[in-house]
Amino acid sequence: MTLLTTEIHRHYQADAVIVFAADQRISRGDIRDSEQPKVFRVDRLRAGIGYFGMAEVFAAGGREPMAVWLSRFLDGSAAPTLVALANELATALNTAVPADWRASETSGFHLCGFAEQARPEFWYVRNCDDTPAQNPIGVYSAREDFQGRDAPKLAVG
Repeated sequence: MTLLTTEIHRHYQADAVIVFAADQRISRGDIRDSEQPKVFRVDRLRAGIGYFGMAEVFAAGGREPMAVWLSRFLDGSAAPTLVALANELATALNTAVPADWRASETSGFHLCGFAEQARPEFWYVRNCDDTPAQNPIGVYSAREDFQGRDAPKLAVG
């Protein structure tokens, strides 16, 4: 199980920062398999991305570690905004991850960065529902969970 944390500090300040944290452990069932990074910088968008759940995808030649696939995806993306990157990622995952895996294995990504006027955005790309159990729903989708849900409840100051 991955503990992936994304935190926005000093909301709406010129010196605002985003902090990502995650373990690097990869498990197969209850057995430790290996380690790989789960958090990556997206410098061109002033953002970061981290993942939880599935640690591999199918690629040419067989299975590929998610860290390798995600790095290659990010290097090849020209998405100009966080929303474009989130939607491009969901589309790519729906192609790269077999349908039976999408329907049975929970997986998700936190994409957080600064949009126009240094406004923080938090995109959640996942194949699971909002229940505490995070049941797989069979398709990856993207939604913004900070500006639309959390930011209006915060005191600015």
